[in-house]
Amino acid sequence: MSTSTFSSPLNVDSDVLDYIFGFLPASDQESCAKVCMEWLEIAGRHTLPLLDISDRELVHAIRKSPTVARYVRRIIAPINFDHPFHDITFIDRTLELPVRFERRCMATESLEFQGVRASALPPSIFMLPSIITFSTTLRRFALDHDCRMAPVFFYELLQALGQCKQLESLTLANPVYLEPVFLQSFRNFNVLAGNSLERPRLELIQLVSASHRERPRVHTANTADYAWLADDLCPFDLHSLKEIIAGSAAPMEVLLPTVKDSLLRLEYCCPFDTKESWSKFEKLRCTPIHLSRLRSLELHFLLAPSSCILDVVRAPMLDTFSLKWVTRIDPNHFISRWRDIDEKLSQLSPGQDYPRHLGCITLVHLKEIESPSAQWLAYCFRRASEKHINFTTEIA
Repeated sequence: MSTSTFSSPLNVDSDVLDYIFGFLPASDQESCAKVCMEWLEIAGRHTLPLLDISDRELVHAIRKSPTVARYVRRIIAPINFDHPFHDITFIDRTLELPVRFERRCMATESLEFQGVRASALPPSIFMLPSIITFSTTLRRFALDHDCRMAPVFFYELLQALGQCKQLESLTLANPVYLEPVFLQSFRNFNVLAGNSLERPRLELIQLVSASHRERPRVHTANTADYAWLADDLCPFDLHSLKEIIAGSAAPMEVLLPTVKDSLLRLEYCCPFDTKESWSKFEKLRCTPIHLSRLRSLELHFLLAPSSCILDVVRAPMLDTFSLKWVTRIDPNHFISRWRDIDEKLSQLSPGQDYPRHLGCITLVHLKEIESPSAQWLAYCFRRASEKHINFTTEIA
């Protein structure tokens, strides 16, 4: 039957259909959602937690149903999307009785925008209104790819996200320098609000693009680009932050002092971590940042292992450590680097030869590179081997 008529093809009990749809793969559930209005409503319970705006046929089907949008939990859209979400999900739309759809029925928790944009123009004129639309339920916001933004738009974006009191996860790939006037505005707001200010309590922050995370590349930034992360300026409460994914030392220097007692996992995707990467390297090496709860540390490299971050932090509770490098150069060329990392790991827990909870060191490499042997790892990581720490290798 043609889906253009969107009439029911079968007279089957809805509970039976719901049971059947539960066993179907996602692709079949999406096909069923486009058959008729009844099937859209039932299939929506299974397939509509994720709505990809680029699926025009599904968007058209949702527009015909005034209630099915309540199942949407996660929305993915291109960076330059040209439809307001409320036009798709019926928010703020006046409906004829007896059908009524209230804003409070919406429970969208995640907005994710994908695609590269080289222009500093706003990614989409509907982005900020969309954030405000879901401000009461939004838990995750992500700009996954490189996107240039004018400072005024970035400022307004942070302001809008600061209204999302349930926000827990934030991904902003590009650094943006905010002029002092914008930073002062954040500071004034925080001062005026005082203790009554209820800022979103983030648990994860990612400050690197998805592509950069997988294939690290040189990331030009300085601490001024991340000044808005300072505790007296930030529109978010970072004291409960559990995970950081970053591509340069710049945000580390701003963030780590604030999150030193909450951070559990740190993923550092810096291609060349040198002393020059840190604006205050010598000062931090003398007084390292004590990450009292850090359990997992993952370092990414572009060509050869570099590890200056291990000089400026201490992590006595560390239990897993990973090294990931994107190069076809044989790791035998970097034996001295591996030994240096082994030595620095032994200093992460003051007063101990090695962090006492560290049970595993993982090396992640390209499939073109042969996995290092156990003997080779024991030779490069002598101190870890003496402590009977396990070694594993994985293919990226």
